[in-house]
Amino acid sequence: MCFGWLYLPPPDYQVLGTHIASSLSFLSNITYLSEAGYFDSDAHDKWLLHTWSLSVEWQFYLIYPIILLGLKQWLSLHAIKRVVLISTVLIFIANIVVSQKWTEASYYLLPTRSWEMLLGGIAYFYPLSLTKQQKTLWLYTGLSVIFLSSLFISPEDVWPGYMALFPVMGAYAVITAHHPTAVFTHHPLLHYLGKCSYSIYLWHWPVVVWGVYFEFDQSYWWLIGIPVSVLFGHLSYTYIETATWLTPKRTPPALPSTTSASSKAHLAFDGWQIMKSIVSLKYVWVGGAVFLSSYFIATHHGIPQRYSEAYLDLIAQTQHSPYREQCHLKKYQAPDKACEYFDPNVSWAIIGDSHAVELAYALADKLQPLQQGVKHFSYSACRPSYNQAHAFSHCATWYNDSLNYIIANDDIKHVVFNHRYSRYFFGDNAATIPIRPHLSLPMMLTLFCSPLMMRS
Repeated sequence: MCFGWLYLPPPDYQVLGTHIASSLSFLSNITYLSEAGYFDSDAHDKWLLHTWSLSVEWQFYLIYPIILLGLKQWLSLHAIKRVVLISTVLIFIANIVVSQKWTEASYYLLPTRSWEMLLGGIAYFYPLSLTKQQKTLWLYTGLSVIFLSSLFISPEDVWPGYMALFPVMGAYAVITAHHPTAVFTHHPLLHYLGKCSYSIYLWHWPVVVWGVYFEFDQSYWWLIGIPVSVLFGHLSYTYIETATWLTPKRTPPALPSTTSASSKAHLAFDGWQIMKSIVSLKYVWVGGAVFLSSYFIATHHGIPQRYSEAYLDLIAQTQHSPYREQCHLKKYQAPDKACEYFDPNVSWAIIGDSHAVELAYALADKLQPLQQGVKHFSYSACRPSYNQAHAFSHCATWYNDSLNYIIANDDIKHVVFNHRYSRYFFGDNAATIPIRPHLSLPMMLTLFCSPLMMRS
């Protein structure tokens, strides 16, 4: 938030506030799904995009124990094991099916991701009995599968889908090998990286976005970014994750170990003591303060008062159409329900993908003094699909219905087509963005200092 205060313009700072609040409330996966997350062109502008997976994990580990406790009331341990095993298989199959039709939802949501964590439950419920040689073989088999997955799984593969099985099974093999004395797992450096891995994960994506935001040369930025991520992860692990100043001096009282009448009589008292201990944790107060601050930023438009009026006027010219949410489609809608701007004499139509949204609004604004209206047809990631079958694209039916509606409407005299044509001709460019000029040290310093200059 401090970085954003200095460097991010109000719209970006408002988005950052929303993302911080959703991450702290373990709902960031749902937030990023609503924004299309890794599948949109703004992924490298989202500083906390990686927290979606942490939200999924928190949701799982909050719900999973409750389900197990509920099952324990009616089922034996053996039956619970079978439920976990069968559930894992069924959810994996559901993940394959859902990934084909709703890729983003399958990627971000707990129901289609939970099989990966349930596999950890299977590793616990069904431990393998292996000799030392078998453990070594099983460990390095798992590591090899993970490594090969990183080489052969590409952005073009449907994900998670069935391909996710390979790295997940590789991790399962490493866990079930349970071989802490192997050369790979026993190395002190790898041990320490493992301890810091959570903190390193927290830092790695902001470092990536940092490099993109300041337009560093991406051909070498990874050489800087990886050590920086490890360094920040080390500092976080040392001074935050394992810091004693954030924990209470007293240990919370243990819950009664029996169900006797006296134990139940003290349960309410012990619960109160536990609540008091939780409240005494400093990180609860720190987290609460950060959440409230981020909520304030999100609900106050990124605090535009930080900047001069001239700069705010410039920013205002770059805003999205105010009708984007209302008029831009992500699922089928009958063409006659398309939005109309700003004059009843609709003689223009614009049709395309999300790139048509702002153009439709700007065109209508310019045509309004001429008493000419615009009908707006746009659909997310919709390639030109006229006279193509339903299977040609996810929007083919809508595209043909909309164009046929336009053709049949005698009042519409002018039609504008606007698509991201380069994507449909040459494919997505996510792997090569950003391709920007190399920045010299003086240019980097100028970028870092520019927020301070804007306030003058």
